[in-house]
Order: sequence, then structure tokens, then C-alpha cells
Amino acid sequence: MELRAYLAVARRWWWTLLAATLVAGAVGYLAARTIPPTYEAETKILVGPLTNTDIDTIRAASSLAETYAEVAHSDTSLQAMSAKLSLTTPLLDLRKNVKVVADDVTRLISIRADAGSAQLAADMANQLASQLEQLQSQGTARAEGEIHVIDRAAPPPEPIAPSVNLIAVMAAGAGLVAALILVLVVEHFSDTIGSRFELAELATVPFLGSIALPRRFVPSPSDPLAVEAIPESRTAVSTRLLASKISFSGGTPLRSVLVVGSQAGDRAPELAANIAGAMAASGRKVVLVDGNDIEGQITTMFSIDERTGVRELLEWPTLQTAQGLLEAVMVRREPGMDILPHGSSGPELIGRDSAEQLVKVLLERCDMVIVNSAPVHRSGSTLVWARATDATVLVAHRDVTKRENVTYAVDSLRQVGATLIGMVLMERRWSPFSASERPRRRDDRSAKGAKRRPQAQAQAQVALPAPASGPTTPAPAVTPAAAPTPTPTPATRSSAKSASKSGRGS
Repeated sequence: MELRAYLAVARRWWWTLLAATLVAGAVGYLAARTIPPTYEAETKILVGPLTNTDIDTIRAASSLAETYAEVAHSDTSLQAMSAKLSLTTPLLDLRKNVKVVADDVTRLISIRADAGSAQLAADMANQLASQLEQLQSQGTARAEGEIHVIDRAAPPPEPIAPSVNLIAVMAAGAGLVAALILVLVVEHFSDTIGSRFELAELATVPFLGSIALPRRFVPSPSDPLAVEAIPESRTAVSTRLLASKISFSGGTPLRSVLVVGSQAGDRAPELAANIAGAMAASGRKVVLVDGNDIEGQITTMFSIDERTGVRELLEWPTLQTAQGLLEAVMVRREPGMDILPHGSSGPELIGRDSAEQLVKVLLERCDMVIVNSAPVHRSGSTLVWARATDATVLVAHRDVTKRENVTYAVDSLRQVGATLIGMVLMERRWSPFSASERPRRRDDRSAKGAKRRPQAQAQAQVALPAPASGPTTPAPAVTPAAAPTPTPTPATRSSAKSASKSGRGS
């Protein structure tokens, strides 16, 4: 795995790594706070005269310093100190808590005592020093055997253990390492697409880009597309860039594209609708075709179910003469975007000639046809649409799409001779927007929703006649739409209230 692949893994799992580090650090900190503190006090003793130039006296004092240190750390001295201070600590623990070190160069003896109380630690060190002074006073007064207490122990202000901060840092590091190991194990045994590099390496096709569509802007008759509601967001910019790449992929302008997911849940229908919206916003006439014969997600998103659509049109033998029929079937969505629903009845597997004929007829009245169909492994009609259109864009969802589905989709499209121009990776996160955009987005949604709602409600159900075998084609019967009920204004409400009061008064 290359360095950029590791960086992609770290970027994808950063919240897990951060959470593991913080939790482990917090647990280590709290655990360290529960450990009883340990204080250390130190007493320093000088053996021999304070000032003396006699080298023999100094050498003798240095030797006596080591002797005094052994005496201070002996069991007899420790037991005497324990009895004097009324300690209940076992002798073995006292030997661990008391350290006596002699320096034969400086003739200094350092007595360090550890205890759970600062005062007790100081008392232990000073008591051992007092016992050495008493021992020296009982012998012959010689210069080399003199004992002088240089520094008496004082209660230390801070404990030496436990080091709460150090334990917390070490626990956080251990949590980070454990999380890294867990992430690498999960990545190793995971069967889903985890990064753009993995997708490009697996599919061996060009990578067109990554897009994170916000879920709160799922297209519907009342709510606009994400590219319309938040045109300055990174989502809209990425969608417009992807639309440009699709339009001019291969060096020649494309006029029909199939946008299909590798498996269910890849959000390919939403992506296809937003690409169509981006192209329509640039001034092109776009027709969005719902060719999904299993779910019809685009039809459901725009609430145009139970309508005549693609499946009925594919049974029509002479679509070239059915321009008026297409005008009645398609749902107009401004600006410059028409939607062709999937229909309610029709063949389970469409024919290639019928699909190509429908795309050709649609191109006579628009600049771009964008088709969305079911995932490759769920419908054979998807491969027919792939041949009927100029190019195909395959969609995968990060941490959702399985590797085997991507491989199967790419192989199937290549086997039927479809032109696969690239892949798009849908991201899991959905909010790349700043807080300053939210009020404006909400106003835009309200205004555009109010504008489109009457248009969507005014669409009619088209009843197709039976296909004629003769040279003429019967005209379609169109049921007129009911006029929308006018919304009362504040002035009309006031007039109505006045009239009502007058009626009650009379």
C-alpha cells in the first residue's frame, strides 16, 4: 500500500483514531488520579570536617561515608526509625521506601524517604539522620568521623508519583496504536471501496471525481436540486465540474450519457438529477430519463408516479412520429430540464433498437439526454441503455459499494461494448457548507419550491392508444389538468372576515 493510500485510510478513519486517543487518554488520566500519591523527602549529611586540607583525613572520611550509609540502611536503623515514628509498614517495604546513597568524592550521604504523606517522608529522612548523629556522638571524637547535617528534609510540596500527565499521554498513545491496528485489520478484511485510489486501481478506468450530496436536499417537486439550492457550495462546484468532464470526455462532445450505480444505495439517481440540473443551468436543454425498471427512483423523487413514461414509449413502434406524445408525457422542470418517468407497465427487458430509437427522438428536441438505470447486476436493461447512449458513467459509494460489484459492473459493460468514460465516488459526509449559506438556502428552497409546485401538480396522465399496425398513428388522448386553487391573499381574508361579521350582525 502506497503512502497516499495510508493517508486516505487515515482521512477516512480520523474520527475513530481521534476518539480512541481521547478516550484512552481520559481513562488513563482518571485512573492515575485514583492512585495514592507518593512524596519523597531528602536529607543530606557531610562526613568529615567542613574544611581540612589533609588528604588522609579526607580519604578516611570518604570511606566512613560508605560505612555510615550502610548503617543508616540497616535493618536495625530502619526498625528503630519505625518504632520512633510508630509505623506499621513491614521491614521489607521500608527497605524499598528508604534509599541511602554515599558519594566517596564529595563525602555526602543522601537519605531519601518515600511515603504517602509529605510530613511522614520528611520525618523518616530526618529520623535516620538523627540516628547517625547519635551513633557518631557515642564514639571517639575524630575529625574524619564527624557528621554534619547539611540539609534537613522538609515536606515536599508536590508528589513524585503518580505522574498523571505522563500516564495520560502514554494511555493516549496506547489507544492510538490500538486504534491504528484495528483500522488496518478492518481495512485488510473489508470488501467495500474505501478511497478513490482503491476505486481507480480496481476499476482501471479514469476517475472523474468525488461528490458529497447533501441528504437534506433530495430532489422533489417542492425542493430544488442541490446544485440549484446551494450553487456556491463545494457540492455544486463538484457537480458542475463533473458535468463538464462528462460533456467533453474523449475530446468530442457527448449528447447522451448513462449514469448508473454499481449496486443499490449508490445514490446514482440523485447524482444523475443534479448533473442534469447543472447542465440545464448552463443553458442547455436536458432530458432526464428514468430507465430504472426495478425501482424508478427518479420518478419517485419527483413524485411523478403512476404516469405514462419510458416503459410504454418503448412499446411504441414509430416514435419518430410521436413528438406530440413526448411533449405530453414529459414533465417540464425549469430551467431547460425535462423529466421522462419510467412508466407503469411495459416489457421486462427492453430492446436495443427501441432504446436507441427513443434516445434519437429525444435528441431531436434537446441537447443532452441523461439516463439513469438500475445497477448492472440487477437489470439486463442497463446494458441495453449502455449501448444506446454515447457513454456510461459508473457510480460507487464510499464504504458502501462492494469491490466485487464494481468489478462485475465494469466487466459487464466492457463485454457488451459500452463506452465507460469513468467512475464517480460518492462520499459519506454531506455538509461542506458554511453556516452563512443556510438562511439563503432556505429562502431559495421556499421560492423555487413555490414556483415549481403548481407546475408539478398540473401534469396530466397520458393514455396511450394501442400501437397501430398501419402507417398512421392515432393521436394520444390527454386528460386536461385541473386548474390550481388560488391561494387567498391577506386582502381577501380581510374582506371575507368583514363579510362574515356583517352577515352575523344582520
